[in-house]
Amino acid sequence: MRPRRSSHPPCPAPPGDTPCAAGRASRPGRLRRRGPAALAAVAALLLPWAAAGQEVELPEPGYYGEKGGDFTLTGHTGERLALGALRGNVVLLTFGYTSCPDLCPTLLATLTGVWRELGAQDSALRVAFVTLDPERDTASRLAEYLAYFDPAFLGFTGTLAEVQAVARQYRVKFAVRQASPGGPRQVDHSTFIYLIDRRSRLRYLYPHTAPPRQIAAGVRQLLAAKE
Repeated sequence: MRPRRSSHPPCPAPPGDTPCAAGRASRPGRLRRRGPAALAAVAALLLPWAAAGQEVELPEPGYYGEKGGDFTLTGHTGERLALGALRGNVVLLTFGYTSCPDLCPTLLATLTGVWRELGAQDSALRVAFVTLDPERDTASRLAEYLAYFDPAFLGFTGTLAEVQAVARQYRVKFAVRQASPGGPRQVDHSTFIYLIDRRSRLRYLYPHTAPPRQIAAGVRQLLAAKE
């Protein structure tokens, strides 16, 4: 039995596949000073509930070629954890960082909404979040941050070299920059949600603007598939 879900209502992220830190230069510090709980609440209020997106037909396994696959990093519990250890479950994987001012908390709030859409089927889903800022995002920091969205979310961190290797594996683009001289460090990054089947194969890439209902429909397709 997995932990009780968060009560934060879900909502989709702002339109366009923009970097996580882009367009919010004047706000990050103020939001971060409020802490993860405030970020989770703000994420749920950034935009109204989006209309349900059209259900997509998932491509066959192998469609994405060598993109994706198994990896091993340090989980938010401090133990080494392989994505392959989640075989038998459907996984929604995404990348970000805990100091992200807007898109990351909004995306995570969306993923809590996917579990609500699934209802009784949610026990067969795992949500995994890989930090792109491992120097600051320790296992304990990930655990605290993710708990504000859902205590069942799995966090992954590691050395910078390990994280870079996983990012290359999933074709994640990211770059660290200073918003202003002496200002907070920000990470610009791509913001896809990776749908992974029970055999750890990448099956679909959702943009961060996809509403929970559309993502849940893809999860249901995989849960119903005979493998």
